[in-house]
Amino acid sequence: MKNILNLFALFICSQILFFSCGNDQPISEEKFIKIYANMVIMQDTSSLNQVQVRDTVLSIYKYSLNDYKKTIDFYNSDPERWQKFFDKVVTYVESLKPKTKTRVL
Repeated sequence: MKNILNLFALFICSQILFFSCGNDQPISEEKFIKIYANMVIMQDTSSLNQVQVRDTVLSIYKYSLNDYKKTIDFYNSDPERWQKFFDKVVTYVESLKPKTKTRVL
């Protein structure tokens, strides 16, 4: 009976660990914002197709396709998370634009 209880406890603990680890995103939000923004910029400014752009940007940031897909899955699990993410991407892209000085006469 004691062995059955130990196995049951081990099973419960392993399930908790499995499901709690599944909610983590492999690529941090800060990095993913930069990766996503760079993908969008490259798609607009290069002749590469989407797959080539994705693979190029991921290699620059040293992330695997698996990391990217897991991060996409993480964001897909909560649509509100995507909205907040896109707002941060827009802010990041805006920060990349050169600032023009206004001249006072």
